Parts: sequence; structure tokens; C-alpha cells
Amino acid sequence: MTPSPYSRPHPFLFYGGGSPAAARRAARLGLGFAPQHADPALKELYDATCRGHGREPGFVMMAPAGSCVVDHSRTVEEMRAAGVYLVATADEVVERVRSKEMRLVTSHPACGGLPAEPSWQSLRLICETVLPAVRG
Repeated sequence: MTPSPYSRPHPFLFYGGGSPAAARRAARLGLGFAPQHADPALKELYDATCRGHGREPGFVMMAPAGSCVVDHSRTVEEMRAAGVYLVATADEVVERVRSKEMRLVTSHPACGGLPAEPSWQSLRLICETVLPAVRG
């Protein structure tokens, strides 16, 4: 995995998703898990898979009961219009973190079925611009 996870002790990295494959992948990679809906079976599968790999399960950031992310956006413009996600520049995210308006930065590459390139571009900006700027 590139870049390799950095969590000593912060920032924490979570792998998100709503499928058994996502739960198994998070466990295999040694990452926390952030399922997009509150299915306890995903947490149980994640926990069991972590133990199967010889490690204690990481933190699971469960969605509130009854919630899930449903969005049919296919472009960044559609995501912005949906009002479900924060769509901002890297500099805007840095400013929100520094002002403590934003205390947690999450990234959902390929959320809503976005094509790969805007998803990877977003992840690169977080890793290469936001994280170094707020790490202090």
C-alpha cells in the first residue's frame, strides 16, 4: 500500500465501505474501519478477520443506527449540488482544520461512484497538502 499507513498515534487511517469485502480489506491492511451504514455484521466480520490475521481489531467508526450514505452523484459538481459532502480546496480544508471548525478530515475516494481520477486527486491532496500543513 502506498503511501504506507501512518498512525503513531495520529492521524488514524480508516478504510470505509459498505460491503464484506471492504471489512475484510480494512482488516487485512491493519486499518480502522468506517462502514457507511450501521450493519453490525460488518463490524463482526472486520473483528474476526483482524483476529484471523493475528491482530486485535482496530477502531470501528460505526454510522448511527438506521443511517447510510446514499448518493447518486457521478461528478464533483453533482456532489457539491447534493449538499451531502464538503467539496473544498486543499487550502480551504487546511484553514478549517487550523480554525478548529473541522476536527476530523475524512476522505471517501470513489464515493457516489465517482470516476477514479477525481478520487485519487482528492486523496493525493489530503496526503500531500493538507496533512503536512496541519501536522504542525
